[in-house]
Amino acid sequence: MQKLLATLFILFACAIQAQNIVLSPNGVATVKGQQAITAIHLVLWDQQWKHASIQAGGQPDESIILAKGILGIPDSDSAYLDYTITKKAFPDKQTLDYRVAPSKSTTIQGAFINTYLDLQYIANREFVMVPNGHKGTFPEKLAGTNVYGSNATGVAIKQDDGNYLLINSGKNVRLLIQDNRAFNVDSMEIRFIMTPGKINKGLNYANKLTVSTITPQKLQAMTAKIKQDNMNASNKLVLSFDDNGRGALHRGSTNFASMQLAVHGIGWTYADQQGGSFDSLEDENTRSFVGSIIIPGTDETPLLIEQTLKPMDNILETDYRLEIPKQVKMNGYQLSYNLNLSHYIDAKLTLAAKDGNKTFIIPAELKASHAYNGEITSINVKPTSANIPEITISMDQPTNILLQDGRGWGGNSFELRFNFMRAEKGDFQGPSVVNRTFTFTAKDDSGDLIIFPNLNGINSVTDTTGWFPYTLPWDAESPLNVDFLNHKPAGKFGFIACKDGNFVTTGNGESIRFWGTCFSAGANFPTHEQARLIAKRLASYGINMVRTHHADASWAENHFFPRDKDNTREFDPVNLDKFDYLIYCLKQEGIYIYLDQLVNRKFKAGDGVDAADKLPTCAKPYCYFDRKLIELQKEFSSNLWNHVNPYTKLAYKDDPAIAMMEFANENDLFTQSVTLEPYRTRFEALYRDWGKKNNITLPQEKIDFTILTDPMQAFFVHVTDEYHREMGDFLRNQVGVKVPMTGSNWTRSAALLLTLSKLDFTDSHTYWNHPGQGGVFGTNSMLRSTSTVFNGLGFQKLKGLPFFVSEWDAPWPYEYRAELPAWMAATAAFQDWNGLTVYTYRHSSVPIDYINGAFETFNDPARFGLFPIAALIYRKGLVTPGKTVKTINLSSSEAQTAKAPGPWSIPACRNNLAGLYRFQCEFDSNESDALDKDSKPIQTSKKYISENEQIIQDIDNSTVIVNTPAAQVVSSFFDKQDTVSTDNVTVKINNQFATIAVASTTDDPIQTSNRLFLTIVGRAENTDFAYSFLRNKRTNTGKGPILVDKINATITIKTANNNLNVYPMTNTGEKLPPLKVTRTPGQMAFETTANTIHYILE
Repeated sequence: MQKLLATLFILFACAIQAQNIVLSPNGVATVKGQQAITAIHLVLWDQQWKHASIQAGGQPDESIILAKGILGIPDSDSAYLDYTITKKAFPDKQTLDYRVAPSKSTTIQGAFINTYLDLQYIANREFVMVPNGHKGTFPEKLAGTNVYGSNATGVAIKQDDGNYLLINSGKNVRLLIQDNRAFNVDSMEIRFIMTPGKINKGLNYANKLTVSTITPQKLQAMTAKIKQDNMNASNKLVLSFDDNGRGALHRGSTNFASMQLAVHGIGWTYADQQGGSFDSLEDENTRSFVGSIIIPGTDETPLLIEQTLKPMDNILETDYRLEIPKQVKMNGYQLSYNLNLSHYIDAKLTLAAKDGNKTFIIPAELKASHAYNGEITSINVKPTSANIPEITISMDQPTNILLQDGRGWGGNSFELRFNFMRAEKGDFQGPSVVNRTFTFTAKDDSGDLIIFPNLNGINSVTDTTGWFPYTLPWDAESPLNVDFLNHKPAGKFGFIACKDGNFVTTGNGESIRFWGTCFSAGANFPTHEQARLIAKRLASYGINMVRTHHADASWAENHFFPRDKDNTREFDPVNLDKFDYLIYCLKQEGIYIYLDQLVNRKFKAGDGVDAADKLPTCAKPYCYFDRKLIELQKEFSSNLWNHVNPYTKLAYKDDPAIAMMEFANENDLFTQSVTLEPYRTRFEALYRDWGKKNNITLPQEKIDFTILTDPMQAFFVHVTDEYHREMGDFLRNQVGVKVPMTGSNWTRSAALLLTLSKLDFTDSHTYWNHPGQGGVFGTNSMLRSTSTVFNGLGFQKLKGLPFFVSEWDAPWPYEYRAELPAWMAATAAFQDWNGLTVYTYRHSSVPIDYINGAFETFNDPARFGLFPIAALIYRKGLVTPGKTVKTINLSSSEAQTAKAPGPWSIPACRNNLAGLYRFQCEFDSNESDALDKDSKPIQTSKKYISENEQIIQDIDNSTVIVNTPAAQVVSSFFDKQDTVSTDNVTVKINNQFATIAVASTTDDPIQTSNRLFLTIVGRAENTDFAYSFLRNKRTNTGKGPILVDKINATITIKTANNNLNVYPMTNTGEKLPPLKVTRTPGQMAFETTANTIHYILE
């Protein structure tokens, strides 16, 4: 494998003709002997996308081999990049080596090497991305801003003689071809990344650019697809690294271990490489990373990191240089190797310590959170099976190791934590530098370890042979139409109110549940024709709630505010009309509205706010206390609620179809720091005034609000309470808003929850395998996990208040996302939660036939295809609420301290409590049997059966079953079992994974119902879609139509109606001829031979 990678690097260097690069004194480059490239510049964009570029500064001269200079950052007197550009000549090529050093640590959009192309010459010419092999054509006329973008090292442009001009870099990261005619500039540019967005003084960032001419044969060799099968790696043990320097040990999609640097700020606040800012450079032998992790609880002080990977056959040597540039308070920083406990239970650990070898066995159940703490020079991890990798790690000098069992914190890993510094009390540390070399190797019965320092360009493509097209059209009603669930119009029975922990309609006092979706950004502003079709479509899928989200986002294709205004204080009349008509159409179809207020508003200078260009979206968290920002929020909300919708003839405040609202999305003072001036100074004045009134002595020196103290936490609670009170009083008493209100809507800590306890309802968000930095997402199935999304949600459910989940999802392209919709509906029904909206329906109103974003669900068979049956389960209460309600007692006084707990630090919430019992939280509970937050988990086995026995999670068999008289669901991996049964349904499947859901549409159970709905769906992908090698990142979005894995199943249903026919339904709702059914007394059996996921049995 290493020889193959080295061969590819050699091929990259093979050119039949070197191009003559000429530098100007300031470093602007031109290339002789070709016509495509006009110039090569070093450029940067600051945070506000203001541009700076090195200027020509003199005549180009072939004798210049070194250019130096300073590239200033716009609107900054002291921040700049010190750059050097060196020309190096080789027999077959010339290379420009770029290096930049920031004068100070700051944040920009990035520095880039821009290669500008001659529009006339490249028009209609072929280009090929290297090494992924994508082919395209440069457009003759403007066809969009971005011509192409992907992970690549370079671009090859076809020349008149049939050869290719190759422009290649030293980084296989995101590369963009941009048509500058979109900005009224007659040029095309290829943008090579030079630095990340967060740059740090003390680090040097580098890249290199090579220009050469190569033959088609050389290009073909360079762009040969490196597939898993071609490299014999799909069943081999692989160690790979992402663009932030994090390592993963895996075989195919099975993850055994991970490695990453991490840092603990004061109070053990945590950050790691995933959230850091990194740049990398590679050659045929090494890959080097430079970057930083911000130390939590500091004034943006970084841990500076230089990390160099040196693969040698099946051994990896990694050099680390770690620097704390100044004195800070912190608890430690470390290199962590995390073993997946699904594979390493009973593994033997052998540690080479000063006083001899020490051995430990990883126990089957948690015994001690910390098993060992001391200096070692090596460690060996030997599992019980030869199919699990044996790991050996050694260091160039004795290093402290802490063996930490992650189950003590609700996780499923065992950590080998190499501490470079650990201070239990958070003492001052730094400035300091640590240099350390680690050697890693692993082996199992699959052969030698394969090391990939960079997986970019090495794709994994699913074999979709036998899959079938099944896009859910944007304008077609559901093949399984459940619009009978909606009373019409919405608001028919009066306004929504809160009573006894439920939402009720005031006209008849009946409780109501909401099953819905979010409309994001441009989706809130469809045309009138689209709005009518979309509303009917939503109702047919069982939706009776839409949350209007990101309607204030400046980046959206359409939003509330006029684009040509320097303020956000008035509505765009065209877009407001579209919004009004959408609300009208939704209301007519029985769909209620969760009317968001402050979500993504980008305040402008014309709004009269300070530091408008530096305020984050929504001015988080400054909108909680700054008078101007609060008045602007009031003005917006007043204008919106008082606006009369010309189609409903009602002001929004008087329309009972508007169900509820929140003050501000994902906003709080407890996790979002006040640092920006002049807001920080104002906040400190408020803090000191509060301290004086409450006889609390505060420090004399300037207050750092990033370092949390007990008085500070109590002050944050006070400020949040006052904000909620003021906004609530204004909207309720002055504007006349009638609907339930909440504050913010995410699970953070008991401190935030305490402030929400004084409002009408609580709300939270949750995601399984949410995409992280660079689009990387988790691949572990929730079917196999004790740490589900439900416990974190349950923490936010307060006794006596309704609970709403306004965002949830298992985002695309996570392969097994079909596991969640029915499971979420069943658990929400069991927990008796009051409403859910998936995030999201769409971000746009432009019709498409493929999945175009992680959160777009509207046409995804694996998520939205399950919505009709999920709606039946939840809205009809086919899963009954648990009878026993476990109450977790939280202390209101502790919530107002720096030690305010969150759900992840509360043992009582762990091990899928939500899968066993209904549970809720209460502050200062008087219940005699209330659970203390530090109570041990109720169950630690791997099979969770709900109290009503209607939901079963079997972790060992990777299966969830919903089993009620009128709805039965199986979601499972079928590698250990090919047959799974519920009371009435037995499924036998040959596929790897599938969700099968059956529900009665009548009031009768499945056994006697004369009409059943069936959905059977597994994986779904766009045509030509590609994953990264680890299948944890999208590398090619693909195109329509969406393809669905054909589930080859035999389904047997016990039924008294033995004359039921099984009708396959097309994606547009057309009923196809019935399937062949084998009938025996009391049951029917059939095979799912049709190319569909939807069936009606009647």
